[in-house]
Amino acid sequence: CAEDLNLLQLNSDGQLKVTLVDHSVPSEEQKELVPSVVEIVDHHQDDSSGVYDDSVEKTIAPVGSCATLVAEDFLTQKREALEENPDLVKLLLGAILVDTDNLSPTTGLATDKDHDVVIELSKLTESDGLFDELIAAKFDTSGLSAYDLLRQDYKDAPLSSSGSRAGGSTVPENATHFLARGDATKALLQFTSEKATDVFLVNTLYYSYLDQQERQRQIVIYGTDDKLCNKVSKYLANEDILGLKEVPQDSPSLTVFEQTNVRVSRKRILELISAALSQPDEEEIPSFKVFVDQKASVGAAKKLVQEGEGDLNVVIGDQRCDLDSMVSSLARAYFNDLVGRASSGLVVPAFNVPRSDLPLRADAMHLFATCDVNADHVACSGDLDLADLQRDGRLRLTLVDHNVPCDSQQSVITAVTEIVDHHDDTSRSLYGPDVAKRMALVGSCATLVARDFLDQKRIALEKNPDLVKLLLGAILVDTENLAPAAGVVTDQDREVVKELSQFCDVDCNGLYRELRTAGYENAYNLLKDDYKDAPETKSSSQAGGSTVRESLETFLGPKYAREAIESFSTERDIDVFLVDFISYSDQEKKQQHRQLVIYCDDPRVRGQVVDFLRAQSLLALKDLPLDDPRMSGFEQQNESVSRKEVLKLISAALMPTFKLFVDELASVEVAKNYAKVQEIPGKAKL
Repeated sequence: CAEDLNLLQLNSDGQLKVTLVDHSVPSEEQKELVPSVVEIVDHHQDDSSGVYDDSVEKTIAPVGSCATLVAEDFLTQKREALEENPDLVKLLLGAILVDTDNLSPTTGLATDKDHDVVIELSKLTESDGLFDELIAAKFDTSGLSAYDLLRQDYKDAPLSSSGSRAGGSTVPENATHFLARGDATKALLQFTSEKATDVFLVNTLYYSYLDQQERQRQIVIYGTDDKLCNKVSKYLANEDILGLKEVPQDSPSLTVFEQTNVRVSRKRILELISAALSQPDEEEIPSFKVFVDQKASVGAAKKLVQEGEGDLNVVIGDQRCDLDSMVSSLARAYFNDLVGRASSGLVVPAFNVPRSDLPLRADAMHLFATCDVNADHVACSGDLDLADLQRDGRLRLTLVDHNVPCDSQQSVITAVTEIVDHHDDTSRSLYGPDVAKRMALVGSCATLVARDFLDQKRIALEKNPDLVKLLLGAILVDTENLAPAAGVVTDQDREVVKELSQFCDVDCNGLYRELRTAGYENAYNLLKDDYKDAPETKSSSQAGGSTVRESLETFLGPKYAREAIESFSTERDIDVFLVDFISYSDQEKKQQHRQLVIYCDDPRVRGQVVDFLRAQSLLALKDLPLDDPRMSGFEQQNESVSRKEVLKLISAALMPTFKLFVDELASVEVAKNYAKVQEIPGKAKL
């Protein structure tokens, strides 16, 4: 045994050669033996990468038992030794059967190689009842104290980055029975003190029936630091792979769980405990509200710019600035701050629209109000001079919900360091290998942002239910409440919504209806606020038009905006409905863009109007693709033509009477306006 030989002395004298079996790296106490290792036989994952040189012979394979590999070598190279030594065969068989739970398919431990080796070994000795005998002996704990049970099968956990130590013992006894032992509390205190562990795992392994056909596992998390143990327990409870169900206990110093997935080994649980201990403590994580209102506020950003020290790491969405883009900007900025992605300076979210346009995002404003997010504290277009920061070498950009800066922000493309987007990658070779890309074709950019929180900063979701609600709202709106008919929802969207819903009490259907109603009412009101009837004609078809002061793409993004157009035109009894979109590509609102949508559910009438408008050189229309068969979209390249003039043209298309021609279409006012405009693509002569 270990105390019989002074291995360290033999090693230092150069008189030692070591073969490691059932592990690939010496324990911490024996790490000085590494130079003497000449051979490894192991059935676990190879942890020895970079530890040994090529001279070390390795037999490592993912089988159920190390004895399987040893027996295989006997069978292929020294079979006669097995034939002459039935007791050796029985030893190997016993080890394989216990390690693989009698080759049980339920536990998933046995491989084809284990089965093959057992078949061959069974030809050389009698093995009936061997497993039952060994399990009965292994689980006979009547002669052992609680301390003996803890010390007989102990392993250290991997060292955590926090420096906290953990370890665990496998105990062949039901956790309830073990903890009911009179000496259990004293044994736990003594043993963990000797091992200097901050968190201790008791991994109980037992069988629930006398026929020993159903293996059971329970885990106990113990320690004298209640806060640390609670941290580990919460972390493990959120690991779905374990399938933990808490068993109520009176003692605050320990937590007991039923482990429904019995396939997960103690080694894996110890790795998870180490990961939990490496997580920062909860109080070290600033709240989402503090981050938005103070740390990453527009005021903090302006102060950093004025002081002239440190970089500004801006997380910005696209110019449509819909709910998904706004939430992704806020949440990704918070995530990047938590994980320390910014090498220096300050991480701030930014909405890619002028502040005066925020009220137009009614669904976002409604969600922000219910989640205690003050949009006044968030930077908007015009608050920060990104181009100036880029010239000074102080700008770092994360693009969310798009992967190429818009035309007006092309000058800062070299500042892009990260992209988080759910659209097709149109960036091609714009960026170098240093730009981190988090891209996938899912229903919402917020899905990708949320997935990173779930995988890396779950604790932030636990502490910030308002952040969870923001992410849920963005995903639900972008995927139309996870509706398959929307054609955008993926399994990843559904899975993320399911996981997020565990962190806050939110009725997803109710939340979607709230946001949809807020957006619909806003869209309807925008159409109503600036509406005009078209000039009357003798046609049976009636027309009218509304001016909306935002881009076509932004307004028509959510499905409820199209429903608002349909409802509004129906209520007004309009056969042909014009929506005149006016937006600007610069902060000073000098570069105006005009876009048109013609809505009509009669394809013949719509075709008649659209063909007529296309033929009007004065408008200089360029088709814009829309996925709604009731709508036709255009870029109006001659921005000087007003909605009033377009409505006259629509009336003419419906019934071009002689009077309408003289008074409107061919009037002196139209001719003068046409003569003033010099540059119109494809302009015809007057």
